[in-house]
Amino acid sequence: MILTKQQLLAAASDDANTERARQCASIWRWSSLEGNERAVWGEYKTPGKPFIAAVDLNGPGFKCSCPSRKFPCKHALGLGILLFENNGSFKVGDNIPEEIEIWLEKRDKRAAKQQREEITSPADQTEESVPVEQKIWDASSITSEKRIAEMKAGLGELQTWLEDLMREGIASLEARGAERLLNISTRMVDAKLGSIGRKLRGLIPVLGQDDWHEQVMMTIGELYLLMNGLKKLETLPPPFQIEILTLGGVNIKKDKLLDEEGTWDVWQVVGLKMGREEQLTFRRTWLMGENTGETALLLDFSFGNQGFENHWKIGDYFQGGIVFYPSVFPQRAILKAKEGIPTEPPVINGFSSVEKFKSAITEAVAKNPWTSIFPAFFEKIIPVFKEEKWYLVDESGNAITMEAKDLMGWKMLALSGGASIQIFGEWRDGKLFPMSWGDGEVLQTS
Repeated sequence: MILTKQQLLAAASDDANTERARQCASIWRWSSLEGNERAVWGEYKTPGKPFIAAVDLNGPGFKCSCPSRKFPCKHALGLGILLFENNGSFKVGDNIPEEIEIWLEKRDKRAAKQQREEITSPADQTEESVPVEQKIWDASSITSEKRIAEMKAGLGELQTWLEDLMREGIASLEARGAERLLNISTRMVDAKLGSIGRKLRGLIPVLGQDDWHEQVMMTIGELYLLMNGLKKLETLPPPFQIEILTLGGVNIKKDKLLDEEGTWDVWQVVGLKMGREEQLTFRRTWLMGENTGETALLLDFSFGNQGFENHWKIGDYFQGGIVFYPSVFPQRAILKAKEGIPTEPPVINGFSSVEKFKSAITEAVAKNPWTSIFPAFFEKIIPVFKEEKWYLVDESGNAITMEAKDLMGWKMLALSGGASIQIFGEWRDGKLFPMSWGDGEVLQTS
């Protein structure tokens, strides 16, 4: 058996889930308990049809037929706990339930594919290699012609409003700025341009700040570029069509994305940020892949005290798949599946210098001019406090500005002791806003 009890318990999403799993780890709650050298499975008693749960001992991996949104659910985790605390209750079984057998086969295929990719260079691939067919996303994939026509119809009002503002000068917003922004925002929502409406409403609290003129001008430039892109939508390449429509307010349904193969890797949570946006609580969760080197943003929203589907904390890692939203520069993604917890934490590679970071962000903005947030994971960087400001300095002496409030910067400086450490953050408004840091082994936020 490869799986250890420590690895099993580490897979729990939170302490409450572990406690519920322990309650499920009782023999009388199961109508059958079987296993072999590869996996264990069982039927959990319910008033109706029993839940079929399984644990892949080579993963670890978890599966259960229950409707729980927790991963792993209390039944699968309880099955694993029962294995370690009372393995005599399991009998050796050769007749694996079909759904469990299919699940194990899929896990084996993915593991084999990943291993081939790690040991095979492009030069070693034959001409007979057939790439996986990817779905071609365009405007018709995510919305109707009627919706596009309604969005375009609203552009006339937006253009008139922007041109009037430029003729009057943005200083005119100081008098009745909030009222004017709220009025045009409402009209944009009515024209099916909800995201543009939210962006305009987002300028209201900016008015009066020291740099409000710069922020307003930046937003106006982005909106003007977006407006002209929507006007010429049909002439643009499919990725730009998707980008412009989603920026305008079209939502891509998750079930369409989940049909995609996805990107499979060992993912680690390197950044978390929660906040309030109008009536919604939002959460940005940044993941980084060990083998692909990809950075993915899971963006979740919650109404009131509803809470979020998954519980994350900095440093969590798992083996699984994500699906990126179609984009000219893909960042946002959704979770397709969590299949287990690796025995060792992943080794994450990031930027080794400020120069490489600047090259990457230049490339990102060139691909997508609406890039407002860029994730940056520095492998080696030194936090420096100078003239009442924080900076990040690489080994060549190149620096970028860092926004570190309260004691955050001092905590990073204490960890570094003047040497290089790892830092992950969001680059926006010309500064890096740190979200986690570490010594190469453990990421932390406090």
